[in-house]
Amino acid sequence: MYLGTMTTVADAEEVGVMLAWGEKDTVALDSQGVIQRIWSLQYITPRSWTEETLKKQMQTRPKTLMLVKGHRGIEGNEKADERGGRG
Repeated sequence: MYLGTMTTVADAEEVGVMLAWGEKDTVALDSQGVIQRIWSLQYITPRSWTEETLKKQMQTRPKTLMLVKGHRGIEGNEKADERGGRG
């Protein structure tokens, strides 16, 4: 999924979590900052449509973000890395 030229890595990670949470309740990522940013949505006003969607997903049913040391061997991530984050 192309997100535009002004998109940050953190924005792209949020979109990945949003899409994954549409299918699964647990997502693993290697960015503690993004995990904190997403979980803070429970207490702050979302800044984008992506964050609004994430907030609604968390309110619908319990969700888990799991911090991993790196993405090696995480299903789907290797393919995303090969494309340079472009879908």
